Amino acid sequence: MNTDRSIAYLRRFLAAALFGLGIFVFQAVTPRVALAQESETWTTGAANPGDDLGQQGSGFEIAAYLGVLTPLSTLANQGDTLKAEFTTAVSYGLGLDYWFSGGFGLGVFGGYAQPEMTIFLVEDAGSFPRELKLGNVDYWYGVLTAMYRPNLGGNKAILRPYFLLGGGIKSLGSSAIDLGDGEAFSVESSTKPVLALGAGAHLILSKSWFLRLDVRDLVSQFDPEPFEDAKVQNDLFTSIGFGYAFH
Repeated sequence: MNTDRSIAYLRRFLAAALFGLGIFVFQAVTPRVALAQESETWTTGAANPGDDLGQQGSGFEIAAYLGVLTPLSTLANQGDTLKAEFTTAVSYGLGLDYWFSGGFGLGVFGGYAQPEMTIFLVEDAGSFPRELKLGNVDYWYGVLTAMYRPNLGGNKAILRPYFLLGGGIKSLGSSAIDLGDGEAFSVESSTKPVLALGAGAHLILSKSWFLRLDVRDLVSQFDPEPFEDAKVQNDLFTSIGFGYAFH
């Protein structure tokens, strides 16, 4: 219950952040009426339309993330008698990027989540499935990505979209449950390769600081044991990050 409540609060926070981003961008692109306001120099260091923000060149960027893991498919199943799936969970991450001139970059990103694994077991033909919660599973992942950030507005742009493609690994911890009568069900820990697809945007706050909104899809295949049929997994990570640019 506490986990569900935390996820609900986090979703509201992300929605509020996106809403605030929309208002900020709208105000940023609205033409200035007063010429004095256009030429005003900000002493606070915050991003102002017309400023040379200096984050379009080459150099390192680092960011920490908070978001939500949303599994888009069932983990695996064994006919109509056994099915496994993950719940939505809060996720955390840290990324280090290097941007080259021309808008291309390389990034290393790692994250952690702790979704709950649920098993649906049909013990007798025609009966309703029995829901068994195996508890939380440690979900670690790390990916290396190639990125492209088009130069839309040069160094004066406040909102800078980007796209990424790469690969890496994910690791799932083991989980088990006692079914009673001397029977137990367990899922072994596993490490699998993943394909990473994603897009996002930098919201420039100053010459060095930025917010980063990300949507990443980690595509992989669940370890079939003890299941007969494994399915392609799409684990969607939606996150907001706060970062610093060393260029």
